[in-house]
Amino acid sequence: MREYEFKICRFDGTVSLTTAATHLNADAAISAAFRLSGGKPFEVWDGQRCVYTSLTAVPRIPEPPTKPAA
Repeated sequence: MREYEFKICRFDGTVSLTTAATHLNADAAISAAFRLSGGKPFEVWDGQRCVYTSLTAVPRIPEPPTKPAA
């Protein structure tokens, strides 16, 4: 059994809840975190290693080029 840390995030990616639980393996921990998250993004950590994240990078919209006034 290993201890895993769950980080439940807001939709903007900031952490809203951090908790720890003991599970048999990473798959069991990910399943538990999925149920706990209630559809919000989350991460599962095993010590210093992130074993799962549902966070995705927000696509960056390029800014229009600045042009001098006519």
